[in-house]
This record gives sequence, C-alpha cells and structure tokens, in this order.
Amino acid sequence: MEPFPLPDDGNLWRTDELLDRGLSHRRIAGLVSAGTLIRLRRGCFVRAAYWAGLDPDCAARCRIEAYAHATLTRSGGGSAFSHTSAARLHGLFLWQADGNIHLTVPYLPSSQAHAAADVAAHTGRSHPRKSPPWAASGLPASNGPRRTAA
Repeated sequence: MEPFPLPDDGNLWRTDELLDRGLSHRRIAGLVSAGTLIRLRRGCFVRAAYWAGLDPDCAARCRIEAYAHATLTRSGGGSAFSHTSAARLHGLFLWQADGNIHLTVPYLPSSQAHAAADVAAHTGRSHPRKSPPWAASGLPASNGPRRTAA
C-alpha cells in the first residue's frame, strides 16, 4: 500500500484539488519523493503509474492538459492552444515537432504572462474551437491543420 494514497478518481490534479481531498503539502511532497506522484508543472501533478504508461504523443497531450488544468481553468478566456499543440489535440501525427506548449492569446499583458520555459505564447485572434469528440480533451484549440500549415 502507498504511504499516502492518492484519490481514486482521476490522474491529474492541481495542488488545491489534492488539498481539498485531505492531503497536506507534506503528504504531496511525500508522494512525489516516493515516486507515486509526478509534478508536471508548478501546481499540477499526475499519477506516476498513469504517466509511465503513456507513449510520447500521449505524454505531450497530457502536458497540454496539465497546462490547461493549472492555468486556463483560472483565466478569463480568449486563449486557445495553437500550432503543434492544436494539432496534437486534434489527433494529428507530428513529425519532429517541438515539445513546447503553443498558446495563442489576444494579447500579452506582460512578459511574465506565460513565462514557463515550455510555453510559446503567440498573440492574435485564435478563433478557438472545441476539439472534436475523438480528441483526448475537448480543450479550446485553433483549427490545427490551418495553424500548422501557416
């Protein structure tokens, strides 16, 4: 049995969700140290057993979902995943694509707005669309083929 069991539901959580389910900051740190939980980005964790079973393409989509879960759920809207991130969400095959999360936003209020090293923020009108039902997440994404071909 795990020293600090994770919630039974889901595989991806924000810190506040784990705290709401009764885990403390110390227990979260213990789960990370024990290798049961992986910190994908600040404030967002994934179950290690789930992460280990993902192929590289699914892991890239999971990183996009983690970004959305940690940030877009709290933003005012108007942002959409774009470029290679949109293509991944639309289920397209990518060859030698970068590992960055591409996000198109209406404007960048500051240079720190999307300052994570793995996020490439683009400005412009994103015309977000919900991903088709066969996409993994249903996150707002630009039209993948149009964005990646441009």
